[in-house]
Amino acid sequence: MGGKSDAPAAPDYVGQANAQAAGNLTAARAQTAANRVNQVTPYGSIKYTQGTGFDQAGYDKAMADYQSMEDALNNMSDKAQAQQLREYHAHAGAYQKPTRQQFTTDPDTWSSQIELSDTGRQLLDAYNKTSLGLADLQGTAMDRVRDTFAQPFDTSGLIDIDGQTGMDAWDRATDLIRQRQNPELDRQQAALDAKLANQGLTQGSEGWGIGQSQFGKQRADADIAAQMAGLQAQNQFFNQGIAGNQALLQQRNFLRQIPLNELNALRTGSQVTNPTFSTPGQQGQTSGPDLLGATKSQYETQVGQVNADNARAASNTQAGVGLGAAALAYFF
Repeated sequence: MGGKSDAPAAPDYVGQANAQAAGNLTAARAQTAANRVNQVTPYGSIKYTQGTGFDQAGYDKAMADYQSMEDALNNMSDKAQAQQLREYHAHAGAYQKPTRQQFTTDPDTWSSQIELSDTGRQLLDAYNKTSLGLADLQGTAMDRVRDTFAQPFDTSGLIDIDGQTGMDAWDRATDLIRQRQNPELDRQQAALDAKLANQGLTQGSEGWGIGQSQFGKQRADADIAAQMAGLQAQNQFFNQGIAGNQALLQQRNFLRQIPLNELNALRTGSQVTNPTFSTPGQQGQTSGPDLLGATKSQYETQVGQVNADNARAASNTQAGVGLGAAALAYFF
């Protein structure tokens, strides 16, 4: 009929995980080594060195110290005491024979060394010389900028727009025009007075008043024209004052910005290019074999096989019981 199969023994997941980690570490080391590509260019070369060196001097000294201690203990007459001292120092960690591994550098440690060619060295020297020279010039330019901006912006000498181009300017312009007009008006006034007198019109008479009234309107019109011309001249003075002040301020601001512009030119100007090296192609990231996954899959397959065998055995057992029951029913 067949018996029930036992489940397979559970795998060592911890061991497989450690093996998986070791495989990943090996893959990482291989990837790192693949990316350490030495470069040789017209400017020089870059060479990578893996940390697999051995400190021979340190190892020899440690061995000499250990051997000296060992000789001293071996030469002791009291062997029991010598053994006690040996065990004591061993327990304290001071009496251990050195191993070569202790003086071997970590293989995961890498170093790179750049060796410049003659051309690369000349470029580097020129770059350093230019950088140092520009640094000195920048320091001098910075002093000029500091001195310039330590002083407030100079606004002296500007035109007083309110005082020189305001109402006073209007009045002055109007007075100048009046000074030009008044002599002619006074002459016309005298001529009018003489004409009216020759006509027999006396001051205070109706004819005298009519003549003087007409000339008064003419004088008033001339005064209004003088004021309008003065207003136009005042506007012109005002605009000229603003334009003059703007030009003066722009000139002073330009002179004030010269030290700052010189400093920026020194900081951003074209310089000698330092020799550089291109980045080599990088090895794609890799992983170690999936040992843990493979173990888990294998275990699950074995468990599935056991379950299938047990199910098949149970089915066969049930079928045999059914046949036996049928035979008994036939005989009884």
